[in-house]
Amino acid sequence: ILMHTKDLVEKLGYSVVYGDTDSIMINTNSTDLKQAKKLGFEIKRQVNQCHRLLELELDGVFKRMLLLKKKKYAALTVNPDNELDTKKELKGLDIVRRDWSQLAKEAGSAVVDLILDPKLSRDELVAEIHESLQKLRARLDKGMDTTLFEISKQLTRNPKDYHDLKSQPHAAVAMRLNETGKFSLRHGDIVEYIICEDGTTNSAMQRAYHRTELESNPELKIDLHYYLAQQVHPVVSRLCAPIEETDAVRIAEALGKP
Repeated sequence: ILMHTKDLVEKLGYSVVYGDTDSIMINTNSTDLKQAKKLGFEIKRQVNQCHRLLELELDGVFKRMLLLKKKKYAALTVNPDNELDTKKELKGLDIVRRDWSQLAKEAGSAVVDLILDPKLSRDELVAEIHESLQKLRARLDKGMDTTLFEISKQLTRNPKDYHDLKSQPHAAVAMRLNETGKFSLRHGDIVEYIICEDGTTNSAMQRAYHRTELESNPELKIDLHYYLAQQVHPVVSRLCAPIEETDAVRIAEALGKP
């Protein structure tokens, strides 16, 4: 049914930008809401004529869209009855996942907002993205709230039942906290941790600390290089992958060196 709908849309002269199980997204090549709705209803009518046990519905109209991979996209949806009423829709992106720091999610969210801004030309968009990253770096240099660096992960078993704590920072942190007698973290709990510089040459995953540990130990410093290189940079780079005018190198330059 999905392939039949795709063929029908293409025969009408329009391109299908995405299809998944029970939905299809079509590029109408129009910025006119009425025209887009008219096309949507016409496709709906023609498809529904071919199937008795299935009925296609017009689910939404996107004004702008960033499509990365299957089930990963950001879009600016328009109220079909009011073009001025828009909202952001996010599916499957890093910025909606819990296992990224708030810092990375805020940086990514700012970039998504710029990409979905219909008022920006391509050159203006790229300039704005680079400028937003430069401003983020300036804020980092001045100092930011510790909670922005916290990464959250849920314990899938009790901390003592993890076999390799070196690659499971949330479990290692939970074990240490439990040993203080002030915590009783267990299976199902969410553990927050921050990657710090602790004077060792251990890998980043072995330098994870709870906020209370960071606050009570003056020798611990937040590892800004880790957050720029392993958190903000990959999140932003993936979002900007479809934009030819920028790349991972330019994004790194905008973020600067720690």
